[in-house]
Amino acid sequence: MPQPRPYYAENSFSLTFYDIMTACAGDQLNGEIGFYVQLAGKQPARILELGCGTGRVTAALAERGHTICGVDLSAPMLEQARLKLANNVALGKVHFLQADMCDFSLDGRFDLIIAPFYSFSHLLTMEQRRAGLARIAEHMAPDGRAVLHLIKRDTLATTLDVSELTNSRTTIPLPSHQAILTAQSIGHSADHAAQRCDISVKYQLMDNNRRIVAESVEQLTYGWIEADQIAPLLKDTGLHLTRRETGFIEGQHGNEDIWVLAHKDPNA
Repeated sequence: MPQPRPYYAENSFSLTFYDIMTACAGDQLNGEIGFYVQLAGKQPARILELGCGTGRVTAALAERGHTICGVDLSAPMLEQARLKLANNVALGKVHFLQADMCDFSLDGRFDLIIAPFYSFSHLLTMEQRRAGLARIAEHMAPDGRAVLHLIKRDTLATTLDVSELTNSRTTIPLPSHQAILTAQSIGHSADHAAQRCDISVKYQLMDNNRRIVAESVEQLTYGWIEADQIAPLLKDTGLHLTRRETGFIEGQHGNEDIWVLAHKDPNA
């Protein structure tokens, strides 16, 4: 098997087909945009999006009249976002910044800060998470809120063998390419000492006769936070957890880990 490429690298399948794959995410993202819209409020809000990627969430929030700054480390993903939202960028409603979510500085404060679809889970050490939360605290308005959409600890902390990954194959028709895209998880290895999980995905692009025309093996790594680490981490950064949900739709139990954060009351 070839050496895996990093996820979201330039010309990678995970980057090229990101929007198409995300549209097939299913239960993971059900109700996501409505959740953010409700927290933003009825009046136009100033929103900071950490890990904005190709502007999937940015576009949905901009359509509702909010002003958004999207931060991402990936130049190719931001290039797609700028093309997608060129009109909003020209009107000054959307701004993009290439930066690490652990190390950036922007003028002013934001009413809502979001780290959608596992972007905060890409931080692999407690030092990185502490720095990321500190940036959130610095940039959040006094009565603002922040939302972290994380992968559940138990999802990441389990090593799966090949037989357990056989049902993870996704097949997506690509009519505009006259092709078919498949994505299959072929590795899911947890390192409990480091609190991280390496996931390998094999992508195949096939013609309509199911002949493989291109393929790529790509790897992404997520980290998890243990239950007893949450309170000290938030205390260190002056934040507190106001809500914790397993899904974006109220009353529906899901498999996500969604934190809603606010500034900690200094008198509490």
